[in-house]
Amino acid sequence: MPHQTGTAAPRRPGTHALAFSVFGLVLLLGFTNGHTADSHPLAMEAFTSKAAHEPKTSTSQTIQPGQTPEGMTPGDWSSIQGQIAQAQYHAAPLPSEPAVIAAGNARQQLTLRFDDKGAKVSPAGTGDWSLRVHTRSYGRAGHSRAVPRTAPQASANRIAYEHRELGLTEWYLNSSAGLEHGYTLNAAPTGTGPVQLEMNVQGLAARASDSEVTLTDGTRTVMHYAKLVVQDRAGKTLPATLETLDRKTLRIAFDDSGAQYPVTVDPLYTLDAQLIPTEDGLSIEAKQLGRSVALEGDTAVVGAPLALGTGASYVFTRSGAVWTLQQRLRAADAAASDQFGISVALSGDTALVGANTDDTASGTDAGSAYVFTRSGSVWSQQQQLLASDGLPNDGFGSSVALSGDTALVGAYLDDTAGGSNAGSATVFTRSGSVWSQQQQLLASGGLANDFFGISVALSGETALVGAYQDDLVSPTRLNAGSAYVFMRSAGVWTQQQQLIASGGLANDFFGYSVGLSGDTALVGAYADDTAGGTDAGSAYVFTRSGSVWSQQQQLLATGGLASDQFGFSVALSGETAVVGGYMDDNAAGAAAASA
Repeated sequence: MPHQTGTAAPRRPGTHALAFSVFGLVLLLGFTNGHTADSHPLAMEAFTSKAAHEPKTSTSQTIQPGQTPEGMTPGDWSSIQGQIAQAQYHAAPLPSEPAVIAAGNARQQLTLRFDDKGAKVSPAGTGDWSLRVHTRSYGRAGHSRAVPRTAPQASANRIAYEHRELGLTEWYLNSSAGLEHGYTLNAAPTGTGPVQLEMNVQGLAARASDSEVTLTDGTRTVMHYAKLVVQDRAGKTLPATLETLDRKTLRIAFDDSGAQYPVTVDPLYTLDAQLIPTEDGLSIEAKQLGRSVALEGDTAVVGAPLALGTGASYVFTRSGAVWTLQQRLRAADAAASDQFGISVALSGDTALVGANTDDTASGTDAGSAYVFTRSGSVWSQQQQLLASDGLPNDGFGSSVALSGDTALVGAYLDDTAGGSNAGSATVFTRSGSVWSQQQQLLASGGLANDFFGISVALSGETALVGAYQDDLVSPTRLNAGSAYVFMRSAGVWTQQQQLIASGGLANDFFGYSVGLSGDTALVGAYADDTAGGTDAGSAYVFTRSGSVWSQQQQLLATGGLASDQFGFSVALSGETAVVGGYMDDNAAGAAAASA
């Protein structure tokens, strides 16, 4: 089964591979003997193939904003991106503490935690404040009842505390507008006079002002608790007040005369406007939602390496023509700046997610990869994969590939015997539910700064690894790049052949992206200078006969121009190839996208 990979963009040694997205072009291709059809109005080229290829199964792609992954329509992809954006506000139990519900708020840049002690709100980035809120009593004067502790329950972006003995539900809705805090009262409480709800606050000081409560850290306003609305079942708005009894106690009171129960009490917590990041800093592009995509049949895995501060990936399933979010994947030990989701791969009911700047026992930014398996419709983490010789700044997990019970993980910044940043790729195999390292792959003759492992692909017993800054000799061509084919026999991997572009020149960056399907390989060279101009880019098709690989064809974008960087990303499945040119200038504008 063919499985290609999404890859992380290059970085200088010692810096983080944030790989900021830019706009691009996707070119869909088939190939054989250079026969071309007329260019499609949407920059899509079709070629026919006489060669037999294995059936189309799975692709993993690096996606730039504006691109549509192969196998999806623009409408599909727009729907998926919208669902991912909404999922940034979903809450779920912490894997390490199932009794604790956690969530993030991308727009307000908040971290939320809910347990039997109440809600805790703190900044997602820098900041030394936190707010703890707990409802302590409910009722009317003289008939007030203590609200006992209870465990919260989560459903999507809603977190609820059910107090059935009181006929009271306390709930929170997490959204871009803020943290909506409310109560649903099923029946009128005993007694006469206004209904009162009292809350304890810790960490910030409360102060009533007009129709809101401001929460301060002693020197500045941090949050606002306001926009109180109380309505009965018929939609009638009830008179209500929001006040502070002291700096640690809030009280909501409302007049329920003539009200039809249930009654809903609905105020809102928001971060002070001066502390909210700009929208530009929270866009899909900045969060890299969809930085990597793996697609197989009716399942897609979408990586978002900056989401929630730690990175996340999202599984979607298709029913008919509709894609629906099935589950958000996060590492059990998720930590800030892991970039979980920088690369993803999918094979059946198994997903592999790279986290190339994960801090592990091997050191800062050593990197890791996580295996998840699906049972029914539920995904759970099966194992974290680590390199046995991992070191700081290896970038292990920058690229991943998956085929059945075999996983391949690239570490393009690994310092090997070849030199600093020579790079490596590691094969893992699964027996039952346990993954074990089978072998580390190294390029024969690999040298410093080759970046071997920047891209990886798997198909059956064959692996393909890119080394896009490999320096070639005879003649000398610095950073021309190459790709290496490995074969497995009886559990042992050996290098079969080094692939080099015919006519390749210095700084072509051949091998930055790779795809593999049976006896066909596809290698991108996004900085190749072609007739279209400097850095117009190209991709090369190689086919295997017996044990020998030969270049079959160079793929060029019709109308390709300088700096298009065609070949920045590639994917291959059966008779179809996808080649991305992420700096293509088209009718939408310079470096805009088309598909």
